[in-house]
Amino acid sequence: METQYYPTFSEFRELSKKGNVIPVYRQLFADTLTPVTAFQKVSDTDYAFLLESADGGAKIARYSLIGSNPFSGFKCKGHNVEIFNDKEITRLETTDPIKVLEQQISKFSPVRVNGLPDFFGGAVGYTSYDSVRYVETLPDSTVDDLNLPDMYFMFYDETIVFDHLNKTIKVVCAAHIDERDIQDIYEDAVNKIDNVTNKLRTPVMTLSDDITEKGELSLKFSSNFKKSDFLQAVETCKEYIRAGDVIQTVLSQRLQTEIN
Repeated sequence: METQYYPTFSEFRELSKKGNVIPVYRQLFADTLTPVTAFQKVSDTDYAFLLESADGGAKIARYSLIGSNPFSGFKCKGHNVEIFNDKEITRLETTDPIKVLEQQISKFSPVRVNGLPDFFGGAVGYTSYDSVRYVETLPDSTVDDLNLPDMYFMFYDETIVFDHLNKTIKVVCAAHIDERDIQDIYEDAVNKIDNVTNKLRTPVMTLSDDITEKGELSLKFSSNFKKSDFLQAVETCKEYIRAGDVIQTVLSQRLQTEIN
């Protein structure tokens, strides 16, 4: 039976007049494949992710979204921004990294295609607590001993969408409309879809059934707090609360360990 891709090429060509990002997908049946095993199969590249769409009081997500092989990235630390892909890195200094990120996102005008959720690819990453300083002047007395980016986003055009309501899997490629021939763009998207589909068909190593939660932990964790110092910090917070100086205190400790 001939493999079906949606939209068809003729539909794709018409949709390309409405925007510059057109999703193409191939539908599979979710029989034995789960989001976790699918993630294992495609996470052989850096920056792979697995997201669930459950919100509010929902216990089961309607969609599970897996992404891998991003085509570009954005990160910033302070006022220093890096925009990068596998060919080049652009570095710049700016007073408004959020605006630079918005400019990157605004380059893409996605077109909705029936059968897909609202989010089928794009920017996935994180915005740290400290990025609030881009929009508000706040005191900063904390020692930065981790030196992590304030914002870090990767841009994805290859995703896998599990629809748990309809029991289907859609392998998606968001095709970018550019100066290339429209037929070549469509065929490139189809080839990427087939490559991901082939990965999903490969066997994955399974864990032994006799693994148990019982037993001693093999990983050793260390904290940035000594126990006595943490307990004293709790008492100090209580004093502030009793004095009416604070209405909320977030006291935490950072645990770390080495992994392979």
